Amino acid sequence: MSLHIYSDKPMDEENVKKKLRDYFTQGRDNIQFGIRKLTMQEFYLFAVGLIFLMIWFLLAVQKEVVGPVRGEILSIIGCFAIWEAACIIILERPKLIALKKNYDRFRRCEIIIDVTGE
Repeated sequence: MSLHIYSDKPMDEENVKKKLRDYFTQGRDNIQFGIRKLTMQEFYLFAVGLIFLMIWFLLAVQKEVVGPVRGEILSIIGCFAIWEAACIIILERPKLIALKKNYDRFRRCEIIIDVTGE
């Protein structure tokens, strides 16, 4: 893959190439940070969901007087947290990974600068 830049004005080609590579490297690093942040969100949501479901299950098994409304609230919160973690894994993560790959491709591509004004 190559990136062609056409210009009428003379420019420092090496400086432009370095700045473009730096731009794409910074973009890739920002996406990587976003992926790490999503990973932590996935973990926390899944853990919170499991905790709420375990509390609901333990109270239901021990026949504690929780009441039907409180038990349903615990199970809904647990299921919702696990569902949100799954949505991040299924929907959000692949988008960021594809974007990171695109930034990586642009970072490694050949940059050709054509100054036509000379």
